[in-house]
Amino acid sequence: MYRSFYQFILTYVDPYKKDMHTCFANVVSEDIGFPKHSDQYDEIVNYIELTDIYSQYIQNFDELWEVYKELCTK
Repeated sequence: MYRSFYQFILTYVDPYKKDMHTCFANVVSEDIGFPKHSDQYDEIVNYIELTDIYSQYIQNFDELWEVYKELCTK
């Protein structure tokens, strides 16, 4: 089943949790410019690296991308 990275990351959204993965997901969910339909690493990582609000979440993105890719290959 096809899921974009955005659809995957929304499963981590929670207004009450404060771990870094959830904080990253909360920021993504509020970002209207995020590439919502993409499943392409290069497109998403370029967007994240060029958008200031994600500067503290680069490592979290990498970790969540690995989880996303594992789920997509099952």
